[in-house]
Amino acid sequence: MNRAESIDHAARMEGLKEYQTQFCIDADQKIGFSGKDVLEIGGHLPERFVLGALGARSWTALEDMTYWPEGMNFPIDFHSFTDAALSEQPYRILNGKIEELPTAFHRRFDLIVSIAAFQHIHMLPSALDTMFHALRPNGRLLAFFGPVWSAPQGHILSGITDALGRDFNFGQSPLPDWGHLYLSSSEAYLELCKKMDRPTAARIVFQIYTSSRVNRFFVEDYIQFARLSLFASHGGLNNIYGAGLIPLPPERQSQLEALYPGRKRFDITNLIFDMTRRE
Repeated sequence: MNRAESIDHAARMEGLKEYQTQFCIDADQKIGFSGKDVLEIGGHLPERFVLGALGARSWTALEDMTYWPEGMNFPIDFHSFTDAALSEQPYRILNGKIEELPTAFHRRFDLIVSIAAFQHIHMLPSALDTMFHALRPNGRLLAFFGPVWSAPQGHILSGITDALGRDFNFGQSPLPDWGHLYLSSSEAYLELCKKMDRPTAARIVFQIYTSSRVNRFFVEDYIQFARLSLFASHGGLNNIYGAGLIPLPPERQSQLEALYPGRKRFDITNLIFDMTRRE
């Protein structure tokens, strides 16, 4: 069993999702986890997996629990920022926002990873600069995230059940592809009321257009934020590229470009950031 197969096997044993497993395999091949102090943003991969299968020296996971619905509880013993900064435990989970990470964590990590979380970060410029400071010289940031707001289903709908017991989510959306972009919130509500009860339609409209769970940045916004970050100003912007491309009909492309001047990449579902802290 080679390294990738070993990671895949361990991930299956821990119940990781396919996209999480693939990210870990790709990141391990690109830079490696072994012997590194790692900061994970927006998630907490299992301790046995990251310290065992990946071979990280230490793993600090940062979860922003304000993202989750009120009342949802996780069986997690969260560390405070202060306690974690002083702790020598190899694995710890913190509750907080990356842009609020204190200076005690500066130059503490060899690698920062993030899986499907950047679309939930509102203060992305500050977050990227904080990540830069948290890395040691030549430390690396690898992030895979999406769907971005400008994707066909970029609204990240979840946890909605109507009066008939039908579930609606990202994979089963009541809106057509790119509908959240070319329909206004009131137009979407009108269309949804034709398909379901009014309270459910209202909840869906809130989640898509108003909820703070997503930042609603377009592909071009992410790219520009990266180019304005400390990573870029120090020559550490290695690569930014899209994944999960879904072509648009020409008429839809023209419609969206007219609605959002300067925006063109409505075909990209996910983005990958690869950055290095250079001195």
